[in-house]
Amino acid sequence: MIKSILRLAAILVVGILFYNYFLGTPTEKEQSRKIFSKAKDLGKEAWDLLKTEKEKLDEGKYDEALDKITVLLNTLKRKAENIEDSGIIDQIADLERKRSDLERKLNGDTPTSYDDNNRSLTSKGGQDNGAIKREFEDLVKETESIMKKMEKE
Repeated sequence: MIKSILRLAAILVVGILFYNYFLGTPTEKEQSRKIFSKAKDLGKEAWDLLKTEKEKLDEGKYDEALDKITVLLNTLKRKAENIEDSGIIDQIADLERKRSDLERKLNGDTPTSYDDNNRSLTSKGGQDNGAIKREFEDLVKETESIMKKMEKE
């Protein structure tokens, strides 16, 4: 319901802006031009932000974080050996697999296509940064969940 109202409001605002831009009074036209200019600037700044994040990713921004998660997972594994619940050890092993998969994706080593000529998988290295970031966030959340579970036991 709320989503529909927000969509309707957005469509209404865009419609008014276009109407004023083409058919409005000189004051309304100027106001619409300013708004479109600001929207254009916002788009440029968002694009610059994405380029900056990609550069950070290329420079290894997440490598240090992955190293810290590796240390944390190793610590959790040692502590989990003292806990009777073997399911935690399995969950930690699953997190380690996810971490190594994520590391391969960050390094561009993940096979993404099949090459008929060589009959082998080849890496394109062009991973979706948003997907990698979501995977990283999920990994952190799952690690936190296991830590909380271990604190209870």
